[in-house]
Amino acid sequence: MATKFNISVDASFRDKFQIFDENEQLLAKIPTNLATDFFNIFLGWLINLPQTFTFHLNHQVVAVNNHPKFLGASATINVDQQPVAQVHRQRKNVPPFTVELAGKTLTVTTNSGYFSVHDSNRKLIVAKRGTHNLDRYSVVITDEITPEVGLGITIAVLSAIKH
Repeated sequence: MATKFNISVDASFRDKFQIFDENEQLLAKIPTNLATDFFNIFLGWLINLPQTFTFHLNHQVVAVNNHPKFLGASATINVDQQPVAQVHRQRKNVPPFTVELAGKTLTVTTNSGYFSVHDSNRKLIVAKRGTHNLDRYSVVITDEITPEVGLGITIAVLSAIKH
């Protein structure tokens, strides 16, 4: 079984991300970091300024901490202040994204409006951009990853590919 979510990116002037369940019930809002977001929109391809996106889900606090990196991106996903995953993006590497989760290295495959996080056997997270609303992603997370970790990884990847 899998869990489905919808994520709006740049949802409003105040919210960088909004997370909805499959019934369109709002689960979490992640506020924008105004000055940092503005800088990263224009110069994020060169170096990303550090940002932290924090949200509450299922009585747990999820924090996605983006770290500065020259010509790339790096993020740590923490659940209740415990590091659970790392996301790395290098502009010149193939594959460009990797995820370190529970001692395993996963690959992120990106395509226009689509990305998936997978190991050699199966896809663990799939996100597809909406056809009518291009800032809206439909995200499916397998039960092998908790929704908190899966959404944290998704937020990290979305924040890196939007720049």
